[in-house]
Amino acid sequence: MACKDIKDFDFSAKLAHLNFIDHYIDVLNYNNPIGKYFYKIENKLDEENFSINHLNFNPSLIRSNKGYVLEKKVDESTINYFRNDALIYKRNKDIYIGYSFYLNNRINFYERTYQKVQDVLSSIWGISNIISFVLKFINDYINSYCILFELINLLNLLSISIKDIEFTNRRNIINKKLKQIENIKKNSTILTIKQ
Repeated sequence: MACKDIKDFDFSAKLAHLNFIDHYIDVLNYNNPIGKYFYKIENKLDEENFSINHLNFNPSLIRSNKGYVLEKKVDESTINYFRNDALIYKRNKDIYIGYSFYLNNRINFYERTYQKVQDVLSSIWGISNIISFVLKFINDYINSYCILFELINLLNLLSISIKDIEFTNRRNIINKKLKQIENIKKNSTILTIKQ
């Protein structure tokens, strides 16, 4: 049954929908940072009241640095839904619902930068310098340990301990002195016999 006049319209459980495409920013998506989806605002129709929706939108700008070696800035802009201020008025005319669209002066700014070839190479060389320093430290430590280990093995082969070496050195010096003294004594006794 078609209504000829709006007054014949049955307002019970009737809704008005406003569907629009809203945008969201995904800074991690390299190729398509601006995503889209449907946003729905619904209002109940009423015989005695009408509503006005004040829809606020913010502009957005995404600046991406997409150059591999040189700077190549790419700007993409969009508009994002911000908020809805819904006001309800008493109806005195044939107004049932209203929508007002506002674009705010505030801009959402996103900047995406990516590493270039020279940045990656410098980080690789920096890491390689750190790795070579660590390996050199380990090599020096192991090398000094190996020298000490070989010395201990050599001393064990000779059956001489470190204490024995010190004692032997002192004993050798003393033995040399004693031999010198004995030589002097022998020489002196030989001299005395000849006289």
